[in-house]
Amino acid sequence: MPRALWEYVHDEQIATEDERFLAGERLLDVDRQILLDLIAAMRQQLTESTETVPPICVDLGCGTGRLARVLTDAGWDVVGVDLSQPSLGVAKSEESKPRVLGNSPQSGQTGMTEKAGSLALLRGNLCNLEMLPPAQFDLALLMFGTLGMVAGAAERATVLHEAARLLKPGGTVLLHVHNWWRHLDHPTGRRWLCWDVWRRLRGRHDAGDTVHDYRGIPGVYHHVFTRGELSKLLAATGFKRQSEWALSLSGEPLKSGSGWWNALRSTGWIVQAERV
Repeated sequence: MPRALWEYVHDEQIATEDERFLAGERLLDVDRQILLDLIAAMRQQLTESTETVPPICVDLGCGTGRLARVLTDAGWDVVGVDLSQPSLGVAKSEESKPRVLGNSPQSGQTGMTEKAGSLALLRGNLCNLEMLPPAQFDLALLMFGTLGMVAGAAERATVLHEAARLLKPGGTVLLHVHNWWRHLDHPTGRRWLCWDVWRRLRGRHDAGDTVHDYRGIPGVYHHVFTRGELSKLLAATGFKRQSEWALSLSGEPLKSGSGWWNALRSTGWIVQAERV
C-alpha cells in the first residue's frame, strides 16, 4: 500500500471534517440520486421474486457512511467496509443519530420505508474480504473513486473479483471512476497525457497512475481509467456493463453525445454492471 494512502486512512481530521470539506460537491447529490433510482428499481424486482429477507448491500470503501445511510434509510441492510478506522468511527456515530424516515418525494427520498435497515461496519482491505461469505449481497458499491485508490492493475482486478464473489448471481455493482481524458482540460494535464501515452506504448504497468497532494497529504495515489480499460476490467472480473453516466466538470451527468464523445469530455463515469 502506498505510504500516502496509509497516512490518509489514519488521519482523524480528514474523517471528522469530511462532510465540511465536501460541502457543495455536486457529484454527491448526483450519485445519491442515481443510487436512489437504482434501489427503487431493484426493490420492484426483489418484490416480484421469492426472496423474503431484506435486500442487503456491501459498501466497499464506505468511508464515513454517506451512501450507507441512504440505503439503511430505505430499509436495506448494509455491511460497510473501509480501511480507515477514523472514518468508520464517524460512520458509526452518524448512523446512531435519529433521522426522520418515510416517503418524501420532494427531497428525493424515493423508495424509503418506515423501518430503517441495519448497518454493520468492518475494517478491512478491499483486496482481501475473506471474512465475508460469498453470494450474500444484492448490491455492491465502489463509489467516489474508490477503485482508483487501489494501487496496481492486479490489485484492482482482485477488488472486483471480490465484489463478484460477494454478490448473488445477477447482483449489481455500482462504481465510480475518473476519466483518463480529463487531463485535456489544462496544460499540466496535457503534458501528463503525453507522458502517459509513452508509458502505455512501452507497456509499463504504471500507465494511468497519478500522484498529487490531497487534503494536506503529499503524493496521494490515484489511477484514472479509459472507457475501454474499464470495460475490459469489468468483463474480466465477471461483470456485464448495463448502464453508465458520463459526468461533467460540475459533477452532473452529460445530457447528450455518443459514447466516444462523452469519453473525451467527461471527468469520469458512474457505471452499473451485473454479475454474470
